[in-house]
Amino acid sequence: MKKIATLFLLSLSFFISGPGVFAQGLEDFTNFPETANAYHSGTFAGNDGSTWNYVSCRGDSVITAPTPTLAKGKTPAAEITSGSIAGGMGTLSFDFKQVFSTSVSLNVLVNGVLVTTVTTSGEQYIVKNSGPIVVNQPGTIILDFIQSSATAGQVAIDNITWDAFGGGIPDPEPTNYPTAFAVSGKGLNMLATWTDATGTQVPAGYLVKISKTDNITVPVDATYTPDDIDLTDGVGSKNVAQGIQHYTFSGLDASTTYYLKIFPFTNAGSLVNYKTDGTAPSANANTQAIKHKQDFESNGLAPWTQFSVLGDQVWDTLIISGNIFASMSGYVAGAGVPNEDWLISPSIALPAGSTPTLQFSSSMNYGTGTNGIMLQLSTNYTSGDPTTNGDWNDVTNLATFSTGAWAWTNSGIIDLTGYEGDNFHLAFTYTNAETNVPTWEIDNVVIAVNSGIGFADPSKAVQQTSIYPNPCTDAFAVKIPAAKSYKVTVYNAQGTMMSENEVNQPGTLIQTSNLASGIYMVSAQNLDTNVKEMHKLIVR
Repeated sequence: MKKIATLFLLSLSFFISGPGVFAQGLEDFTNFPETANAYHSGTFAGNDGSTWNYVSCRGDSVITAPTPTLAKGKTPAAEITSGSIAGGMGTLSFDFKQVFSTSVSLNVLVNGVLVTTVTTSGEQYIVKNSGPIVVNQPGTIILDFIQSSATAGQVAIDNITWDAFGGGIPDPEPTNYPTAFAVSGKGLNMLATWTDATGTQVPAGYLVKISKTDNITVPVDATYTPDDIDLTDGVGSKNVAQGIQHYTFSGLDASTTYYLKIFPFTNAGSLVNYKTDGTAPSANANTQAIKHKQDFESNGLAPWTQFSVLGDQVWDTLIISGNIFASMSGYVAGAGVPNEDWLISPSIALPAGSTPTLQFSSSMNYGTGTNGIMLQLSTNYTSGDPTTNGDWNDVTNLATFSTGAWAWTNSGIIDLTGYEGDNFHLAFTYTNAETNVPTWEIDNVVIAVNSGIGFADPSKAVQQTSIYPNPCTDAFAVKIPAAKSYKVTVYNAQGTMMSENEVNQPGTLIQTSNLASGIYMVSAQNLDTNVKEMHKLIVR
């Protein structure tokens, strides 16, 4: 998992500049998209959200995954360049590794000026650290890692850290916790949302911790907790900057309850200062159950089928670096051959009211945008030619597709509400002409369902509040203990806040006339204790 057990680390997201502010930076390539053994060029979002660029890099030789490896002997030279980083730089360090037999010679530049060249001498597979590199550069900086010559060996780099120019006085801990902390499960994802904390000392960011068990530990001041978004061990964490107010944990186990807590903090590294007094906001929710999954790892395309409307080329499975996926291209013997080919799922029963969702991954090259691919859904297709059988809805715009360079890209969560029934079909439709002929690859298709919207069942807890009537139409009432004040917040299925009210009297009405029919969650937070209770609400 992507853990870095080193002090003095901070995500670029929390980089702060100015008198009296301590800041540090970290780029651990969390969003670097390459994982295979082929060299590609592209961009990715750095930890601070700025755009980093890479030229001729691969991702199959890791230090702490994901890790980029710069190629040998490329024109232009293999390179990784940061976005613009504010706050200047005092010292810099990073990990690196000689990947093959040729020794490393990697130049490191700040704002175009060479600050060091790191080298190895036949030390294949050994992870080394650059040690502190003195930069002492104020203002905005750009980092550049580039091969020093055409004979410099392939090199993996990771865990780039630095401290700010000039230092300063650490901030005290945040005054308050964030408010309206809520969690919802969608597919195999867990979405956390909140409203940023206010007060005399606002946070630099928030540590969101997640666990399969209700035993989340409190972070310790002066010990920075790094990102850990690999939850195969059942626990994880993510640092999120002030102002973003949401994060989604992905790739979780199906039909599982996850518990989350959020801790605001100031400063960084060994000066990190978490707010841990009082009660940290917490919530729990369930991931959905898997209704259908296709990862193409066995039986070829089956139980999916392909139907060729035009051209001799067809959807088929392909294996690269042990990964099996569906692939389609109309490029044959150096030329484009016009094609129209459908990859169609079997009939899938989506129970009414189950809030079904869809996710998948795609990879593409030799094309632009969504040229050559469509995502289509039908509730009355049976079999045979899909151009004459069934009504198909084009929902391509609801998904995020690969932008090229063979970069595998998650589609995001696609809401299938409205397609419930016992004859639902999903199709990926490939088309091409004789020019502009892309190759499209599809993998890890998951359709998930549940009986509600993925929030934990509130009936399992003893609660002091309740809501009625339920279902409701134009309004519902909130029952609270006498002489108590509650903040009542309504969230939709995606975790978006729809309304927020302070309730001081039992039976206070909350209006729902502006809400669409569906399932919502209602948070009732005691303003004295910050204890939050959740209720499932049906609006008709």
